[in-house]
Amino acid sequence: MSVINGGKSMKSKISKNHPLRLYLLEAMHEALSEKLMHRGDEDVEEYLAELMLRFTHQDAVYGLKDAKGHRINYVYDMLEEADVRLNAANFEREREVHKHIGDYVLFHAGILPEIFGTDDYQSRLRSHIRIAKHSYQIVSSFTYGKYADQSLTFRKLSQHFETYVTVLRLTRMSFHGYNEGWLTDMAA
Repeated sequence: MSVINGGKSMKSKISKNHPLRLYLLEAMHEALSEKLMHRGDEDVEEYLAELMLRFTHQDAVYGLKDAKGHRINYVYDMLEEADVRLNAANFEREREVHKHIGDYVLFHAGILPEIFGTDDYQSRLRSHIRIAKHSYQIVSSFTYGKYADQSLTFRKLSQHFETYVTVLRLTRMSFHGYNEGWLTDMAA
């Protein structure tokens, strides 16, 4: 059976009142609501903060494994793993892997865009963003049972993906203390 992180969810063990969690929630809110004037997405702000907390662990970022337990590191290989016609054992696995694809690309595009390399950077980035948006759209289509409450959040992530990449980039800048001139810094 295919697994992510040994079949265990990588939910953060950081308490609700931990300073890092509070900082990330505040940074997401400031970037989205105050700098980008995009209001009413508290669910996404919370999701992005949780994503950042989860991905502080390398095992969460690179935790996708195939049926043999081998790590899957490339988005195109992840797509094969998500396809029920190829590798996904069921639709739950399809959803799990597509969620990981969206999270993986969102995190890297926002926090570590250098991962897309320098050769044909824009083309690779645009391709990965298209894949991630589609993956989040698939995740949002799971509107039943335990997934019903999450569907709208993933629809927003799909529809406004580039906005949330910008939120993560602004958050990255705040790590370095860049508060003024954020718009011109983003254009660079």
